[in-house]
Amino acid sequence: MPQYELMYILSSAIPDSDEPKITKQLTDFIVEAGGEILKVENLGKKKLAYPIKRTRNGMYVLVNFKMPTDKVHELDHKIRVTGGVIRHLVLNLEDSLLRQAKDLEEQKLIRRSRREPLTDKKEVAAIPAADRPKIQIDLDKQIEKALEEDITK
Repeated sequence: MPQYELMYILSSAIPDSDEPKITKQLTDFIVEAGGEILKVENLGKKKLAYPIKRTRNGMYVLVNFKMPTDKVHELDHKIRVTGGVIRHLVLNLEDSLLRQAKDLEEQKLIRRSRREPLTDKKEVAAIPAADRPKIQIDLDKQIEKALEEDITK
């Protein structure tokens, strides 16, 4: 069975004493659907970044569980009809961990391919003069050419 993580936010209109009842209701549904509760964590009441349904504060709850994949939609429906839940998210941890590992590998490749510019004068001086490219530009010609161009076109 895949492992999932459920986070939901309860409205501040719900009394703090009702939070355990709602959590028990959802965990019981998970167990009845053939799932297994791994961890339930009450993260406490926090201020929301923006008001949701005229609510400024919310009670955050995190539940880690295992459940058959075909029952996740039923859990989602159960959360939607549960009163007091203003936001929720069900995340498949296995997919998330695979995606995270893939992103780390891509970041390592990007770091290797990126060249750091030489900014330290000692590093530039350490390059032998024979290996340094010779730059020969007639600066006066370049200035005259730029001044002769008609930029009003």
